[in-house]
Amino acid sequence: MTERAIPTPAAIKERHVELVKAHLSHVKDVRENSLDEFRCLWDAFNVMYENMRPELVCTMKKEPSERDAAKYCASRLEYSEWITLFDKSKLEKLLSITPIFDERSWNREAKKNQVQYRNLAKYAKKPLTGNPDEDVAAYYALIDLLYVVRCNLYHGFKTPYGPRDNEVMEATVPLLRELVTKLATKFLEGYFAN
Repeated sequence: MTERAIPTPAAIKERHVELVKAHLSHVKDVRENSLDEFRCLWDAFNVMYENMRPELVCTMKKEPSERDAAKYCASRLEYSEWITLFDKSKLEKLLSITPIFDERSWNREAKKNQVQYRNLAKYAKKPLTGNPDEDVAAYYALIDLLYVVRCNLYHGFKTPYGPRDNEVMEATVPLLRELVTKLATKFLEGYFAN
């Protein structure tokens, strides 16, 4: 049996670029299905934040969670780029549906944990200050909520047959699409150098 060579950082980065492109290319094929589109977009996001994990590990005293990695990657966008996600018309659909909750906690502990949804709703109700240091909590609240939706989907609690599931996906996919598209542009241009 031959041993596999350990890939170089450049080879890893090249593979990650290929994966991001493939996931984003697949989005075009599944655009009519919001669950599949969410999944493809998140897969591209996942590759980008995993690419940054070594850098993140060096900045933390503990092993970063996947949620930490997602927020760290999202922080690569400038304030002027992510603030557009908070346009009232973009959040309106999301904030008009029944609150999103962590379905795994609900199934395990019979608790509807709506903390992430409520945090985002709290930030969306007040105008952003224009100060990135003050407003970043709102941005991270959005990433947290998208992460909850991702967990609900990847742990099997979302199907294309549930009206509520489709409602959640249709409310979150446009936000995730904008976030991932902006991040991917930077990633593919080499902005995420590590």
